[in-house]
Amino acid sequence: MRKTPGAPDRRSCPRVPQNVRVLLLTDDCVLEEPYGGLILDSSRGGLRLATHQEYIDEGTVLRIRHARAWDGVPWLPVRVTNRRLINGSWELGCQLLRNQAI
Repeated sequence: MRKTPGAPDRRSCPRVPQNVRVLLLTDDCVLEEPYGGLILDSSRGGLRLATHQEYIDEGTVLRIRHARAWDGVPWLPVRVTNRRLINGSWELGCQLLRNQAI
């Protein structure tokens, strides 16, 4: 949910604006080519991604990493908690999965 101007943010940790290109993989399809995405903002517990991939549903586990990361950099697991179409792009609210092995 977008914050209404002037309304207090209900999050325990504030969002930090980002503009970072990342690669996305669905957790169950590791052989596919990664999709492109953009981290719009992040907080201690999660992040908001933008992507053109429309079939990523709520509950999907994604793995993300920086678009220019070398092969040895681990993927970060996140779970999609909400999604919405904004100006032709899907915005995905994601929760960090800290204890999941990759």
